[in-house]
Amino acid sequence: MLDQKRLKYHKFNDYLSVLEKYKNYYIQRIYMLESIYNNKKIDSTCYEFGRIIYDSSFNLLHEIINDNVVATTSGNWVCYRKDSEYNWRYNTSYNCPVSYLHEFIYYPYNLKKVLPEKYRYSKLWTLVSKVGYCDLIYLLKNYNYSVELLIKYGLYNLAFMS
Repeated sequence: MLDQKRLKYHKFNDYLSVLEKYKNYYIQRIYMLESIYNNKKIDSTCYEFGRIIYDSSFNLLHEIINDNVVATTSGNWVCYRKDSEYNWRYNTSYNCPVSYLHEFIYYPYNLKKVLPEKYRYSKLWTLVSKVGYCDLIYLLKNYNYSVELLIKYGLYNLAFMS
């Protein structure tokens, strides 16, 4: 009886992001990590579905998506197509996943090299690794030096909120 109540199948998604620098632009590459728990096994698939391009002041320039974003009558959905090419196109819908997603799990290990010189002592890469989901672009655009002090004292949630 106890065995029948246990979870046998569950599917969940996480949105991951990698911030890269190209010339004077910052490119936020957006991935979806799809994990499926089925009979005590976890299978994960990670695929890129969007890119957001910012200028050197982190102002939005372009939002582009690829063929992994599918338009349906109930909105746009992210799905993985193994046989599809990555045909990149501009976001033309207001309800595209790139438009309404702001918080991601960021890859923190390249941030120290990617961020501009004024963030050299900020330790934002430590904050990103500790809080999980966050809106890094908002933190960069509205950076306050008190955030640096809070991170150094280990008050990550408070630094994230300020």
